[in-house]
Amino acid sequence: RRIGLAILAMMGLNAEAAIADCSRGTELVRSFPTSGGAVSEWKICWSIERMPDEAGNPTRSETLVLSEVTFRPGVGEEPVDVLGELRMAEVFVPYDAGQPRFQDMTTFDFELAAIDDDECTGTRLANDRICREVLDRDVAWLYSNTGSARRGEKLVLWSVLDAANYDYLMSYAFWDDGTIEVRAGATGQKLGGPDDTAGHTHVFAWRID
Repeated sequence: RRIGLAILAMMGLNAEAAIADCSRGTELVRSFPTSGGAVSEWKICWSIERMPDEAGNPTRSETLVLSEVTFRPGVGEEPVDVLGELRMAEVFVPYDAGQPRFQDMTTFDFELAAIDDDECTGTRLANDRICREVLDRDVAWLYSNTGSARRGEKLVLWSVLDAANYDYLMSYAFWDDGTIEVRAGATGQKLGGPDDTAGHTHVFAWRID
């Protein structure tokens, strides 16, 4: 079901390259550990797509889509199919008074914002709208009797949706042990400015296949 695509960009050394192996988007390969021989490995296809409107047309807000995700747990092991697709599909913003009730992903046509060097410590993709970072994730394991230990690592892909007065962060971390960490956050200012006292909440929803 996969078809070859032209190589879009080189994104590092052998362990991390853009490979023409996605049915949509661009493939990213990340092996762990980043120093020494590769043991585990993630393959992820990424793309930026718009959410569909009521008729199914992709005209609503942009979102970072991860698809065809596989994980190889060890040397010589076969890759495991993990995700068909993962995306932030809705941000529901109801106000305590009952109105307004915003659906920022499927009602509006917001776009992903550009990320600069101060915000992204890694590599920026898709005209600076995706940040790719490999980060430390603290101690993975240790055995004090032998003095052996290893710190874990994770690949993080994140973007920012420019939703008028708010910026929504959508972040996906792929750990070296196969764990997937999904996070979201809202930053900016309230709809009525810094003195706005109207209570409301932000409910993030993901589509996970």
